[in-house]
Amino acid sequence: MINFLASIEDLLPLGLDARFFRRSQRGILELADEILRRSGEASGSALALELIEEYRTLNREKRAVLFEGLLTDYGPDPARLNKVIEAYQANPGPDAAQAFLRASESRRLDLFRLINTVPGGTLFLIKMREDLFDALRDNPDLKPVDRDFEHLFGFWFNKGFLELRQLDWETPAYILEKLIDYEAVHEIRDWNDLRRRLESDRRCFAFFHPALPGEPLIFVEVALTNGLASSIQAVLNEPVSGADQRVDTAIFYSISNCHTGLRSVSFGDSLLKQVVSLLQDEEPSLKKFATLSPVPGFMRWLGQENAPLAETIRTIVETDGSQALEEYREQLLRQCAQYLLYAKRGIYPLDPVSRFHLRNGAILHAMHWGADTSERGLRQSAGIMVNYLYEQTKLVNNHEAFVSTGMIPSSADITLLTRAR
Repeated sequence: MINFLASIEDLLPLGLDARFFRRSQRGILELADEILRRSGEASGSALALELIEEYRTLNREKRAVLFEGLLTDYGPDPARLNKVIEAYQANPGPDAAQAFLRASESRRLDLFRLINTVPGGTLFLIKMREDLFDALRDNPDLKPVDRDFEHLFGFWFNKGFLELRQLDWETPAYILEKLIDYEAVHEIRDWNDLRRRLESDRRCFAFFHPALPGEPLIFVEVALTNGLASSIQAVLNEPVSGADQRVDTAIFYSISNCHTGLRSVSFGDSLLKQVVSLLQDEEPSLKKFATLSPVPGFMRWLGQENAPLAETIRTIVETDGSQALEEYREQLLRQCAQYLLYAKRGIYPLDPVSRFHLRNGAILHAMHWGADTSERGLRQSAGIMVNYLYEQTKLVNNHEAFVSTGMIPSSADITLLTRAR
């Protein structure tokens, strides 16, 4: 945990009295006003650190009130904005247009930029946005505050600033601990489980940012296999492959975003592309790059499309386990194919995992029955998992067709499933 008090004390050699920092009764929005007035001064940085400390003492309700204040009192200055609009209308030109762009920015942006310059400021803002997501559920009018976060994070976490690292058993323990904490797809049970995922036939890669050197932003776990994987339990639990094991396929079986506050900042597509390039150089025998992916929205969708069947499956899962589902195998595979190919949000697939991989140019290649027999896998998708195949020569065309028309490239086997009766 970051010690923000220590950060304040670091500023004392600048000649600032320690009593200057102890203003626990000051309202945070008053602090924000003073920070903006003292922009560029050492005292402004000290106040930003004080704001961080005081924010951490607020409960959920008080943080929601703070966000409402940031919404109503820290938007663009109306008088200034009207002035530059009049100036542009009187004399249009690049300088006047630039002045308008600057005046149209909210004061929140300036506040967030100043907070970002102090020790721990970047991570604080990420966590602050996570709190904002919570407040947004009760008050959707706070969306402009979130748009400011999204705008800044899009610049600060530009792909050009990210560093790709391979993580292994020699990686510092405090970073490996974060893999256990942040794994969002297939729970890492303990250190032995983590060690298996970092063995010689497995790989783990993560993006890091200079402002957060010990914090992975996103990581991907890869299994090097002979042929496509069809069971996540086999991927996670099978013995380490021998040195003479023929490896021809890289299976991306888990991609985890580590910080909810960075939602909408796109890391995954760049991460996969860079990892594919590294693996191709490292393992020339690799010919296929594919995923073994969950279908997280299938059972929820099935509950809307065929409630009796969905309820039957839920009851079987809760009482009899995965083996009792066998008599529903063909029906569920057919329904899942229908879901993946035709359930849409606008022109794009309803399933979030499908949207991600198809947007990257992958092909909906194969479906596997009984591929995830964990409680979560059965609850979300009746145990069905999917291979999305990344064919290097088709990625660009697939991506462009998907983005422009929502076209889903699919294998004949999956397409035929939707026609079977």
